Amino acid sequence: MKKFILCLITLSNSLFSQTLSYSFSDEFETLKKYEELSFFKFNETSYASFYSRDGKDLAIQLFDPTFKSVTTQSIITLPEECKNSFVSRILKIKNEFYLIYYSWDRKTKNSKMFAYPFDKASLSFKGPAKKMIDTDQTDDESYYKYDYSNDSTKSMTTFRCRRKERKDKVNKDVISFNLFDSKMDLIYAHDIEMPYTEYDMENLDYEIDSHGNIFVLISVKINNAVDGIVNTDKENEDGVRFELLKVNQTTHTLESTKLYLDNKYISTPVLSEDLNHNLVIAGFYSDQKKTKSFNGAFVFKVSYEADGTIKNILKSYSDFPKEVIEAEASAREKRKMEKKEAKGELEVNNLKFNKILFKKDGSALIIGEEEYVTEYSYSMNGKNYTSRTYHYDDIFLLKIDPQGKTVWCTKIDKGQSGDKKSFLSYYNYSLNDNDYFIFRDSFIEQELVDQLPDKKLRNKGLYLANVKIDAGGKIAKSLLHIEEDEDDIRPRQFESVTDNLIVYHVRSDRKNTRILRLQAK
Repeated sequence: MKKFILCLITLSNSLFSQTLSYSFSDEFETLKKYEELSFFKFNETSYASFYSRDGKDLAIQLFDPTFKSVTTQSIITLPEECKNSFVSRILKIKNEFYLIYYSWDRKTKNSKMFAYPFDKASLSFKGPAKKMIDTDQTDDESYYKYDYSNDSTKSMTTFRCRRKERKDKVNKDVISFNLFDSKMDLIYAHDIEMPYTEYDMENLDYEIDSHGNIFVLISVKINNAVDGIVNTDKENEDGVRFELLKVNQTTHTLESTKLYLDNKYISTPVLSEDLNHNLVIAGFYSDQKKTKSFNGAFVFKVSYEADGTIKNILKSYSDFPKEVIEAEASAREKRKMEKKEAKGELEVNNLKFNKILFKKDGSALIIGEEEYVTEYSYSMNGKNYTSRTYHYDDIFLLKIDPQGKTVWCTKIDKGQSGDKKSFLSYYNYSLNDNDYFIFRDSFIEQELVDQLPDKKLRNKGLYLANVKIDAGGKIAKSLLHIEEDEDDIRPRQFESVTDNLIVYHVRSDRKNTRILRLQAK
C-alpha cells in the first residue's frame, strides 16, 4: 500500500474545511431519447442545459444561479432545413449561440454544414442558417475537427478530403481549412495538399491564433521521399522531425519551419497559443525508442509577428526529478528504479499528456496522468473471454517559467482502477492562481476519512478527493463530503460554466435527474 511522504505532500491544516461547497437541485423529469449537448452560462441571471433528439428537436432547460429547480423548459422544433440532419453541437462564441448541424447525402456523397443562430430572448432560432461547408470530398462526419482561437473571435473546421490514391506511400492528404469569425461568417476556405505522403508524415495538431493565422503541426520521417537523408541504419530509419506549417491564405500554400528533436523520442504533442500570443508545442519525451515511458516534458515556444512570420524558437527539455518519480514507491519498486537509473533508463511509465495551462506571468503548468489497461483472458463453459481493467494512477505536474526552465515538479499520488473509464481519472479547474483536481480514490478517501472528527459521518454518503496545488507547487488535500447516498457521480464529466461554478447531471433513477452544483470558494 502506498503511504504519504510529508516532504512532498503537505496536508491542509484545516483538512475538512472544504474549498468546495455543493448542493443538489430538485429532481426533474429526465428527457427521454435526448442527448445532452452542453451546459452554459446563458445570461447574467440564468444557466442553460441543451439537449438534442434525432435531428427532430432541441430541448433547453434554464436554471437560476441557485440551481434549485428548472425555471424554464422549452422543446424547440428544429427548422425544416435542419430536420433529418445530424446535430453536431451547440457553439457559444462571444456570448452568441449557434446550432451546428450537418447533412450527408449517400447517393451524391455531398456533405453540408450549417450554423443556425439561436435567439436567447425568444428561445428560438433566427434565420437564415449560415452555410459553413458544402463539399463532396468527405465520406463521413467523423473527419470534421473543430478548433477555436484563445480570444473566442474565430473558429475553424477542418477535414481530410477523400483520398486520391489507395497506397500510403503514394497518397498525399488534402486538408480542407475553413475559418470563420465570431458571427460565423466565412473568412477563409481552401483545400490544400500536404507536402509529404501519408507514409512519410503524420498530422499531429491544428491551431488558429487570435490574428486568424492557421498552423498545422506535423511529424516527418527523416528518411522521407522529398528531402530525406538516406539512412540504412535500422536504429535511425524511423527517426522523425517536426514541421510547423503555416497556411498562406493568399497563395493557398504551406510555409514550413523545420523543428529537430535533438535525439529525443516524443509522443502526442499538442499545439497551442499562449496568453502572450506565442505558439507552444508541448508534450513528453524519452531518450529511448518505442517506449511508453518518459523522462520529462518538452516545450518549443515559437514567437512570431502578427502576420505569422517567425521571429524566434525557444526549446526546452525538463526532466522529471528522481525524488518525484520515486516518491510513494514501495521498497521493491525503488530497487527496480535504481537498476533502471544505473542504465540511464529511469522514466515514468504509461504517462499520458493531458494538457498545458498557461499563466498570466508567462509560466505554464504541464499535466500528465499514468494511464494503462490490463487484460485477463479466461475460459468458461467452453467459451473464451477477455476482461479489461482500466488504470488511472499518479498525476504528474511540471511548472516551467517563461524561458522554459523548471520552476517545480511534483505529483499527486493516487491509484484508480475499474472496468468503466467514466468513474476514473479527474476533473481539473483553476481559480486564483491555484489549480484543483477532483477525483474518486478509495485510498486517499480512506486516509482522510479515518481522520474525520465525527465517526458517524465516516460511512455515510460519498467522498471526493479535492487536491489543491498552489503557485509554488505546495499540495493540500481536502475532502468533499456529499452526504446523500449518490454513487453515480463521475468527476471527469464535470463541466465548468464559470471560473468557480461546476455542474454535473446526476441520474437519480431512470425517470428523474438532478443537477449537482459545486461552488469553489
